[in-house]
Amino acid sequence: MLIKKNSRPIIVIDTNIWIDWFVFSDPSVQILKNQISKESLQIVINSHCLEELQKVIGYSFAKRQLNQKEQITAIAKCLEITKFITENNKNQLLSKTLRCADSSDQKFIELSIVSNADYLITRDLALLALERKKSHKKFHILSLSKYNSLFEVKKII
Repeated sequence: MLIKKNSRPIIVIDTNIWIDWFVFSDPSVQILKNQISKESLQIVINSHCLEELQKVIGYSFAKRQLNQKEQITAIAKCLEITKFITENNKNQLLSKTLRCADSSDQKFIELSIVSNADYLITRDLALLALERKKSHKKFHILSLSKYNSLFEVKKII
């Protein structure tokens, strides 16, 4: 797997990873947090992904539910650490050829394309299945554990 040297990787994070980060304070997100604090990566988001996060972050999860103040704080932190991407540069051809089986997750593919992302980090099986199928290799679709192992082994944090 190619890691660009001398540049910050561009990362798209799906909603489940944001929930791991903000709702559950999952330790598996620590490498991303370290990279953000060292400014060694750039996380991007767009209006569609942000809208989904704003909706889902208010859900009641088995172990935890954020109160309204915590939700506002989490969204503010998300906006603070991400670069907002507008949708006016879509690569329509690539977006049409790389289709997610779950249409509600297509927004993450489109954001990855528009932002020239290096990685899309997800727990979603439909998105992860595309990594094996795609032929363009513009970006990699990885689970958080696979992303973490890549950076733990390479010691690029």
